[in-house]
Amino acid sequence: MYLTQKNHVRGLSKHEYVILRLLTRLSKNIFNVTNYTIRQYYKLNNKFLRYESAYHLVKTNVNYGHMPSQVA
Repeated sequence: MYLTQKNHVRGLSKHEYVILRLLTRLSKNIFNVTNYTIRQYYKLNNKFLRYESAYHLVKTNVNYGHMPSQVA
């Protein structure tokens, strides 16, 4: 069973809300690309690709380029 945590952020301006939505969407996309890359590597090589190694394959993705450097 997966547990989720729901956070309600209040008191943001419209501009801050738009930025927060953009960053969370980019983060989701980066996670999905990394997960896909690891799964494809496993299918081809029958070996698990560690996240540290997957970073070098994913860092050229468009979503990664749009994230601020300290966040990505």
